[in-house]
Amino acid sequence: MQLLPTDVLVSFYRSIIASFLQYGIVVWGLTYDTYLNLISILQKTVVVAIAFKNLPATSTTIFLTLRTLKAEGSF
Repeated sequence: MQLLPTDVLVSFYRSIIASFLQYGIVVWGLTYDTYLNLISILQKTVVVAIAFKNLPATSTTIFLTLRTLKAEGSF
């Protein structure tokens, strides 16, 4: 059951999570790939949850449909 529309969830994602990723790049931008991979996995998990898909779903198509940038493990 979907309590909130997808556009509201995307707005929440962009205001909270995407801004955290953008402004935090100064701190975590030059860290080890191990930590960057964890950030990427967490971001993919949130985006898949917003789209109400199962976890084995490909996140690339979800990022495209939600028009969201993807944080990759190696920058």
